[in-house]
Amino acid sequence: MRRAMKQTCAVWAVLMLVARCLATAADWPMWRYDAARSAAAPEEIADSPVLLWSRQLPPVRPAWPLEPNQRLDFDAAYEPVVMGKLLFIGSPNDGSVTAYDTDTGLEQWTFYTEGPVRGALACWNGKVYAGSDDGWLYCLEGPTGRLLWKFRGAPPDRPDRRHLGNGHLVSFWPVRGGPVVRDGSVYFAAGLWPILGVFVHAVDAETGRARWSNGELNHITGGPGESETGISPQGNLGLLGNTLIIPNGRALPAALEADSGRLIRYAPGLRRGECRIALHDGYVFVGQHGLMDLKTGGEVATRKSTVGMPYKLVPACNASSAFADGIAYGTANGAFYAYDLTRVNAGERDVETGSAIVRNVFRWEPLLRWHYQTPYVEPPRIWTAVNRPGLFGYVHGNVDKSNPTIKAGKRIYSVVGRKLVLGGIELEYEKGLLGHSDGDGLLHAIADAMLGALEPVANDDWRPWFPVLDRERCDDCGACRNFCIFGVYGGSTPVEAENPAACKDRCPACARVCPQAAIIFPRHGAAPIDGGDGPAGEPVQVDLQAMMAGDVEGLLRRRGRFSGQVPADCECLERAEVLRQLGVPASVLASVVDELAKKVRP
Repeated sequence: MRRAMKQTCAVWAVLMLVARCLATAADWPMWRYDAARSAAAPEEIADSPVLLWSRQLPPVRPAWPLEPNQRLDFDAAYEPVVMGKLLFIGSPNDGSVTAYDTDTGLEQWTFYTEGPVRGALACWNGKVYAGSDDGWLYCLEGPTGRLLWKFRGAPPDRPDRRHLGNGHLVSFWPVRGGPVVRDGSVYFAAGLWPILGVFVHAVDAETGRARWSNGELNHITGGPGESETGISPQGNLGLLGNTLIIPNGRALPAALEADSGRLIRYAPGLRRGECRIALHDGYVFVGQHGLMDLKTGGEVATRKSTVGMPYKLVPACNASSAFADGIAYGTANGAFYAYDLTRVNAGERDVETGSAIVRNVFRWEPLLRWHYQTPYVEPPRIWTAVNRPGLFGYVHGNVDKSNPTIKAGKRIYSVVGRKLVLGGIELEYEKGLLGHSDGDGLLHAIADAMLGALEPVANDDWRPWFPVLDRERCDDCGACRNFCIFGVYGGSTPVEAENPAACKDRCPACARVCPQAAIIFPRHGAAPIDGGDGPAGEPVQVDLQAMMAGDVEGLLRRRGRFSGQVPADCECLERAEVLRQLGVPASVLASVVDELAKKVRP
C-alpha cells in the first residue's frame, strides 16, 4: 500500500481514539471537522488518551488505484465522522454506511446503498448524509439508520443508466462530489464525465427538497485560451462564506456561489489540481501544491512565465494542514510548522539560476511563526522556483509529502516517523527506513548472499531468477496464473508469486503477456521487464493473435474435441513455439515441452 494511503489510515486510527475523547463535548460531524475542511476542533483531547477498542476493517478498493501522484485518492481510506455517541463510516467496497458505538465499538446498524460510497459522510441535526456511486444522495436517521429521504443527482428526465465500474454497476452520474452541510443545506455533486452531464445541488437538509440545481457545468466556455471545458467532481466539497468549492480531481476546483449555484470561475489550472481541499482566510488550498483565491476562484499565480514552476515553496502548508485563526499548522519530514496566513510575501521577482536569469517568477511565502523538530526529523527538501523537481512541479514519489494534521483545542496532532525494521525485527529507534518492498536491506543482503552461493543449475552464468509484482500496476486479472504451467503464481487472490523457485531460469514469458506490464524480473537486464522505462512506443503486451497468424479462433476450432485433426504432441509443439517467440531460452524449452505433454495428455 502506498505511503500516503498508510498515513491516511493511521490518522483514521487516531481519529477513532480522538472521536471517543471529543464525544463527551462535541462531534466530528464531517471530513476534516467542518464545512471549510479546517481539521480544527475547539475541544481539547485528554492529556493521556487510552485505546478503548479497535476494529479490523478490510482494505478499501479505491476508484483510481493506479494514479501515480496520488491526486485522486479521495477514497484511499475510511473517513469516520462522529455525532453524539455514534461513529459512522461509509464503505467504497460494498456501498454500506455503518454506525458504531463510540464507547464499545459495537456495530449498531448498517444501511446498504446500490453503489460504492466513496465520498466522506456528513452529519447534521441527528441525520447522516451519504453520496453513492448509484447516483443518489441518502439521508439516514442517525440513531437507527432508517432512510428518511434520498435525492437523485441526475434530473428526472435522465433514465437510470448504469455501467460496470470498479467491479460494480454504477450510475452514469455517480456522486463523487462528497456532501458538505451548513445552515440547514446539504451540497453535493453528481456526474463524472462532462459529456454525459454534471449536476451540482443544494438540498434542504431536513426535507430533501432542492434549493437550487446547476446542470450547466459540463460545458463551460471562456476558459484559458477561450477553450471549452467541463468539471468532473471528484472529492469532498468545501464551503466558506458564500463560496462553494468543488474539487475536480487532477484539475483545479470550480467555485460557485453557495446561495444561488452560479458559477464564479473554473479554470483547470497549471496541473496543480488535487481532490483534497481546505478553505481558510481567503485561500483555497488544493492538495500539496495548488493555491486559489477564494473570492475570485482563480489560481494565485496565473502568469504565463509561471507555467510548470512551483510557486508555493514552503513545506507543510497545504490541504493536509489544520487551519485556525489565520494560522496554518502542518507536518513534513518529522517537523511541525505554523504559518501566518495574514502576513504573506507574494509577488514576482527575477531569479538567478547560475547560467541565466528567469524573469517574473511568482512566489507565495507566508510568514513562519514557529518550527518544531521532533526526534524523527529528516533533512528538508525544499524546492526552488527554478530548480523544479519534475514536470509541472510534480515528482513521481513522496518527496516532502505532508502528513495529515488535525488541531484539537490548543494542540496539534499528526503522524511522524517510521518504524525501523531490520531482518524482519522491529527495533526501537527514532528513525526508520524509507523504502517499500526493498526497505529491509538486511533481508535483501542475506537473500542475495544465499542465492549467490547456490551451485549453477543450467550453465555457468546462472543468476537468481524470480518474478516481482508491481502492485501499483497489477489488477489481479490472473493472466499470469493462467499462462504459467509451472505453478509459480499459485491460486490465491490477490495474485502472488507463491512458488518463485518453480520459475524457469531466464523465462520472461509471463511478463510479456501481462496486460498491465506488472511483472518484473530484476535480473532480466532489459527494460521494461527489469523494471526500467522501456523505449517509447514499446507494446505492453505481446499480440498472441498475430503470433498465431491472426486466426486463434480458427486454430481452436480445428483442434476441437471432435475434430481429431491435431494430436496432443503436435499441440505441445505449437505451445512450445509460442513460448519460443515470447523469449523463453532454448535451454528451458526441453523441460517445457515435457511439462506441456503432461498437461494435454490424459
